[in-house]
Amino acid sequence: MGWYAENGASEVLSVIWPGGITIAPQVPTCSVTSRSISVPLGNVPVSRFTTVGSTSPSTEPFNITLQCSGGAAGAVTNVYTTLTDQTNPANISDTLTLTPTSTAAGVGIQVLNGTTVISYGPDSNVAGNINQWHAGMAGNGTFNIPLTARYIKTSQTIVPGSANGRATFTMSYQ
Repeated sequence: MGWYAENGASEVLSVIWPGGITIAPQVPTCSVTSRSISVPLGNVPVSRFTTVGSTSPSTEPFNITLQCSGGAAGAVTNVYTTLTDQTNPANISDTLTLTPTSTAAGVGIQVLNGTTVISYGPDSNVAGNINQWHAGMAGNGTFNIPLTARYIKTSQTIVPGSANGRATFTMSYQ
């Protein structure tokens, strides 16, 4: 808006721009509090696995913990996560590959969010990444993504031994 004077009289000039402006509250930004999480699966007897697809009991819950701040009061950000199999990054199944140093065979590892088995995907934070899943909505403060893990029988024969897996997680805020 502006004004000008003509012949001693004041007139007001109005300028109108059509359209709307959307003002969205500033959403929180988050950072992972621990970049390394060790999850002991324990010793499971081979007899526990009766058929291909049978599983061990799930571990005690563990969390991926985020610390979020900088958002306007009441604002939230959608948190999405992708788990990536570090032994086989092309893996998009729901079973983590055992590491090359593992001595066991015929089992894999599954990670669960609640009762949902998580599938693996590429290491990418792009929206819609393969097997990216919605972990929840985070506001300012601590945000936990609760997970559990278990072994799953993957073949008719199991070779006892160490059965370790390694996965990374990539966060995407949308």
